Amino acid sequence: MKRAYDDAKIDRDNRNIVNHSGRVACCTRLFNDGFDDQMISSRSGHRSNAVRLYKRPSVEQEKAVSHALDVPSDELQPNQKTVKLEGDVASSSVLQSSRCIRIELPDGIDTVVVCKNGRKTSITLQ
Repeated sequence: MKRAYDDAKIDRDNRNIVNHSGRVACCTRLFNDGFDDQMISSRSGHRSNAVRLYKRPSVEQEKAVSHALDVPSDELQPNQKTVKLEGDVASSSVLQSSRCIRIELPDGIDTVVVCKNGRKTSITLQ
């Protein structure tokens, strides 16, 4: 199994590679690609629910969970962008590690219409 990892150029540092590792890697890969337990068990040959032990989230899945739990914060470093608003200029910031856009409106603008995926909402500041 170690030779197979080496041939595939998979890093073995800090890993305990044994013959069962291929089965674990198969189950983990299928889990990360969204397959259900029944499909994973049919491919790996498991007859019990042991396949659950091999479900290891990918880095992308871990990031997605963290991202979903993030609370937008003004303390994050923004990526500054400038947005043209019918002759006036407003600045907007996309906050890193969040799905939030902060818009600084110039004086005289008190209503913002936000559109996304065919939906829109209007916000009026007083």
